[in-house]
Amino acid sequence: MGVWYSGGRIKWSRRAILLALLLVIVTIWIAPGIRAYRGGGGIDALIKAFSPSVVLQDNILFWLEINMLHSYTYGVIFGPGSHTVSSLRYLFGGYTAYFLGVLDEVVHGTYIVWQVTGVQPDWGIHTGLPVDYYMSFGLAPMMGAMLLLGWGLKVLYQQLALPGGARSVARQAAYVFLFWSCYWLVYERGLGLLSLYESIAFLGIILLASKLLHGHKIKVSQRIASQTYFSH
Repeated sequence: MGVWYSGGRIKWSRRAILLALLLVIVTIWIAPGIRAYRGGGGIDALIKAFSPSVVLQDNILFWLEINMLHSYTYGVIFGPGSHTVSSLRYLFGGYTAYFLGVLDEVVHGTYIVWQVTGVQPDWGIHTGLPVDYYMSFGLAPMMGAMLLLGWGLKVLYQQLALPGGARSVARQAAYVFLFWSCYWLVYERGLGLLSLYESIAFLGIILLASKLLHGHKIKVSQRIASQTYFSH
């Protein structure tokens, strides 16, 4: 995305296509091992997950069973108001939540697994912003939140990465980062929606620094040009 918005174009040679296919195959092959390792199995589970039969079974389950449709289905079954989370949990996330201690509530993905299995787990499925807002507030607030998110992305695109304008690499990188953060909110968890201000503040510092560095570069260039002119 960064290359695309910076105006560069990828030359699709035979070597580039083969490399892309190789990366896809490697990613698919190691994905079961990474999940096994992170699931508490450790190195032994990581090695066993590289078996061809395990890789095939894992990918069948991943693409046919474990997908976003399940979380939407459970959200509809449980219905609005089935797991209402306090407004503080929505307003504060990330490092701010840790600082304020707003972490004691069960997130929607964990709540769904708890209700379905009858065992309170320490993990949960990805629910995303639509399911989180629907279960907490209902259909209309969920649709409103999605519309606001779309409007925010449009503004970010116009201000940071609109093609045809003179945009710095830092501004384009900031847009890519914020776009990915919003994508994560929609497909993983909506409880961190307004915690984006942490990222925005961090990116603001980067953009300010890049602007100052750019101004310093211009001044240096002007000084060198003037010295060259007077020397001649």
